[in-house]
Amino acid sequence: MSIDIDAIRQKVAKEFNQLIPPNDPILMTVLLSDTVLKAALKTLHEQQNMMINHILTARNAMIEEEKNGRKINN
Repeated sequence: MSIDIDAIRQKVAKEFNQLIPPNDPILMTVLLSDTVLKAALKTLHEQQNMMINHILTARNAMIEEEKNGRKINN
């Protein structure tokens, strides 16, 4: 499967034509870099939230185990 780079360029240029003057590769690069950075940061935040949820779930499970252990010992 081949990728049609020109078609991608045309689609991107069409979508961002209002923001970017035609044939301005610097602005196009800045805009695309910003878009990629935002997507990467969103992914990072999602991963951080998942890790926090895993940690909290494990902590809560440990607390429950401790409570159950105390009930058995009493």
